[in-house]
Amino acid sequence: MKNIIKWFFKTFFYWTVIFAVARLIFALYQWPQTSSYPITVVLKSFYHGIHQDFSASGYLTMLNGIFLFIFTALGLRNYRMPFKILNFILMMVIGVVVSADSELYRNWGVHMDATPLLYLKTPKEAFASATVLQMCFSTIVFAVFVFIAYRMYRFCFNNDTMSVYNKVSRRVEASVLISFLTIFMILPIRGGVGIAPMNSGTVYFSKDLYPNHLAVNASWNFIYSVTKMNRFAAPYTFMEDKEAELVRADVFKKSEPLKKENSKPNVLLILMESFSGKMVGALGYKEYTPNLTRIASEGVLFNHIYSTGDRSDRGIVGVVSGYPSEPTASIMKYPQKSQKLPFVTKELKKEGYSTTYYYGGDTNFANMHSFLVNAEFDRVVDETFFDPKDCNSKWGVHDGIMLDYLMNEIKKETKESDQPFFKMLFTISSHEPFEVPMETVVEGTSEEAKFLNAVTYTDRCLGKFYDEAKKQPWFKNTLIVFVADHGHRMPYDSKANDPEKYHIPLVMAGGAIKNDTIVTKCGSNTDVPATILGRLGLSSEKFPFSKDLMDKNSASFGYFVYSGGVGACVDSSKVVLDLHTNKVSYKEHYDPENLHKIKAVLQSAWNEFLGKRDS
Repeated sequence: MKNIIKWFFKTFFYWTVIFAVARLIFALYQWPQTSSYPITVVLKSFYHGIHQDFSASGYLTMLNGIFLFIFTALGLRNYRMPFKILNFILMMVIGVVVSADSELYRNWGVHMDATPLLYLKTPKEAFASATVLQMCFSTIVFAVFVFIAYRMYRFCFNNDTMSVYNKVSRRVEASVLISFLTIFMILPIRGGVGIAPMNSGTVYFSKDLYPNHLAVNASWNFIYSVTKMNRFAAPYTFMEDKEAELVRADVFKKSEPLKKENSKPNVLLILMESFSGKMVGALGYKEYTPNLTRIASEGVLFNHIYSTGDRSDRGIVGVVSGYPSEPTASIMKYPQKSQKLPFVTKELKKEGYSTTYYYGGDTNFANMHSFLVNAEFDRVVDETFFDPKDCNSKWGVHDGIMLDYLMNEIKKETKESDQPFFKMLFTISSHEPFEVPMETVVEGTSEEAKFLNAVTYTDRCLGKFYDEAKKQPWFKNTLIVFVADHGHRMPYDSKANDPEKYHIPLVMAGGAIKNDTIVTKCGSNTDVPATILGRLGLSSEKFPFSKDLMDKNSASFGYFVYSGGVGACVDSSKVVLDLHTNKVSYKEHYDPENLHKIKAVLQSAWNEFLGKRDS
């Protein structure tokens, strides 16, 4: 019986040590951030993180205990090899999580959750972002982790001997003890005997984000996220729903639209992949987008706009439906929910507009196609419209080819019909791995240099397109909107809770815009639908989370969300709430009233996601 107790605790502490090794590997992979903190802070991350390691070890020990119970109860003798196979499989699975999480965190600034699983329906696109070098690094991390874990397992368990009980009574006694020890693992799994069970915020201890993220057990966090994928019990309740609705209505208040007789300008919406505001000279940063800055000088520049989220699926929903991102779910992944959203396309179709969507990649990616169907686009142009030789990007067709195609389509259609159009093009070339058909402009081999070079390419393509458009007869009656789907950590390596990461450009130009001005009001790319409809004299009442940025009565409120946090910029005030700890993780000219608004909007948006806001 002593051997059974010894085996249980040895298994538990073996996995605890392995998870500490995983944290060490993560810390080394994120060395630029790890080295920026004193060793005492890093050690605190390991100390606080061990509580979550105990929880993860409890799960794996419980699984081993179930296997041991079966073998003991049946009186089986040769079970050393099955246990070795079981734990080797666990090593492999955890190795995949550790390697993938290390790379994804470097790009996203948050630990891997269940989101990547939603992209595996289209594996080509899911892996298109990864460079060969990144895949090599991830493979090395995986191999190193599994090698260490396997060698330690052999050291700990190769000489183990477990008694085989021939008598039924002894097998019963052993089975009862194994059952007790297996059930006992619930204690470390839930994090002790306290009221609150283990969660990601349990290991948070620092006012800075990275030490807390270092403390999180990536495998535990991932599995926890997977188990919550289809659970939509509202976790974001900060006040009575009625109060949240009143605050939301005030934040997104609307004026009666000014009717514009016989004014049906064409609308061309260009959604720019990963166009961080940190690259735009017109927004006060070092200039990498001179063409966009030039276009902004001829139209309306909105210089305090923030992306609703940090993924393309959130950005697309934002600019088409005016719906904000959610911390733990993407509504685009749930067609039965997204079909209930308002769509700017539907409002324009009522006014006689034709609608077309252009994307150089696979529209099945991230459930994009179902969203476009729900939006009732008349046509969807994707990579299948092009000769295979033109699909020379890892994602599909480069921006230069797509914009030329768009230009030719508009020329042809406007010659054949005077029907107003709404066309939306989503660029692709500034997505990882940042390989573009252009000479190197931003020197260097770093990821940031490649990213900036790719952005420069897309900016050139946009400038060429706009200059050609100005020569066309349809230009004078066309509103052209340039907006990013989301920001980016590069340049300057912004952290996940840094509002600057979500700062994006929004420019309205074209002959239908008479203003040459700068709008300083804070907003989000979710405000695009209401602002477009406002220029056409149409109501945006169906868009509860979208406001007309050019309406002098609309509020200044730029709302953004990421996995585990939510924030907003209101004039010069900025605040970010960490949803794991329910504490402010970033503040600038802090005003508690703005935090209240953020909570109300999040609660209202989540109720919308659940389908209960108007119920």
